[in-house]
Amino acid sequence: MVRNLFKDVTYYVTGEFDLKVKELLDNGGSSSSRFLLDDVTHVICGANFDDNDVDQALERYDVPPITEDWVRASIKLGRLAGTKRYEIKHGVVPLAIRDSKICVTACWLNETIIRRQVQPPWQANHLPTTF
Repeated sequence: MVRNLFKDVTYYVTGEFDLKVKELLDNGGSSSSRFLLDDVTHVICGANFDDNDVDQALERYDVPPITEDWVRASIKLGRLAGTKRYEIKHGVVPLAIRDSKICVTACWLNETIIRRQVQPPWQANHLPTTF
């Protein structure tokens, strides 16, 4: 691991944090914060993270919440990885996907009812039948 890889990182954790990831961050020179404050550069979301923390990180501090995989990816790269790929998306659909739910549109549901046949949502045309 690159020494001081995370020296410019001040992180806040929400959810159940993998202790191995914490060790990697600490050994890489990062600082942790017990509270979500202005100096936090990264909000790391473990399993069962708190949606309120995600809201606050985005809306109040403009810090994108990321998964623990960002830490592992940074170590593999030997530099800080970009956060975009590891961001926790906010909203109903990302939360449903996080919970292993299948998301469909109202149009898909209407088409299924009209046709009386279930078509996999990823194969369906989601435009209303009147178009």
